[in-house]
Amino acid sequence: MLNEIENSFEQLRSTPFYYTIIEYGFRQLIIKSFPYKIVFKILETDVVIYAVYHTNRSPDKMFE
Repeated sequence: MLNEIENSFEQLRSTPFYYTIIEYGFRQLIIKSFPYKIVFKILETDVVIYAVYHTNRSPDKMFE
């Protein structure tokens, strides 16, 4: 599992603009083999990760 997350971070690092804006400038990368997604924003030259989120949880709890 850790390998899959690290691979996802590498994908994010190399192609952050590939991922669709979902709301308020946030983007998401869905990890294919696990029920997780990475929620992030692109701020000038930085990619800021706000959550690595289990998709079976309520979306209201994403930023708690």
